[in-house]
Amino acid sequence: MTEEEYDQYYTQNEYKYNAELITFSEYKKEKTKLDIYYKEHLCSKDSYPKRKRRKKPLKDVVFSFGKYKGHKYPDVKATDPDYINWLKKNRIPIR
Repeated sequence: MTEEEYDQYYTQNEYKYNAELITFSEYKKEKTKLDIYYKEHLCSKDSYPKRKRRKKPLKDVVFSFGKYKGHKYPDVKATDPDYINWLKKNRIPIR
């Protein structure tokens, strides 16, 4: 359907569903205004501040993997510090 056909169809028919019908050309104008507003105001770097991820304190971390699954971090560190060093060395996240 071309723009003219669209405009003609909706101006000839009086179908209204909880909102006022507009022509295609009016729609394009409004969409252009919204696109400009979006680019200028909502896409700036300051619009979306980075959220800092909250990390659990190490004393509350419980391992969900490996041979110490279900054990708390302080207990594992006290009994097997080499395992903690191995995790750090291989950059395996524990939180």
